[in-house]
Amino acid sequence: MEVIPAAAAHDGQKQRFDLGVFVGDLPLDDDDAASDNESLEGLQQELEDCKNDQEVANILANGIKMRDYTKGVENSIRQVELDSIQDYITESENLVLLHDQISDCDNILSQMETVLTGFQVIAYSHLL
Repeated sequence: MEVIPAAAAHDGQKQRFDLGVFVGDLPLDDDDAASDNESLEGLQQELEDCKNDQEVANILANGIKMRDYTKGVENSIRQVELDSIQDYITESENLVLLHDQISDCDNILSQMETVLTGFQVIAYSHLL
C-alpha cells in the first residue's frame, strides 16, 4: 500500500494511512518495551510524516501510551460483549414465547388446510 501523508492528499481531502508501515509490530510485553536496543534513527522523519494526522496528534497530545490505549479498547470490546450476552439472556424468554406462538399458528394452519382440502373434495364430488 502506498502511503500518502496527509499534507500531500489530493483535492484538499485528508487521506488516512496505515501507521503499521511506520511503526511495525508494537510490543505489548513489559520486557520488550524496556529493551535498550531500540534504534531511534528516522524517528524525527516519522513524526513529521504523522504530525498532520488527527488521530496520531490526539494520542501524542494526550500522552496516551499504546499499551494503555490497547487495554482501553479491549475493555470496551469486552463490555460490549457482556452487554450483548445480557441482552440475549433478557430476551430469551420472549424468544421461547415467540417460538411457541409460531408453532401454535403452524398447527392451526395445518388443521385449516386439512378442513379446506376435505371441503374441496366434497364440493368437487357433488359437481360430478
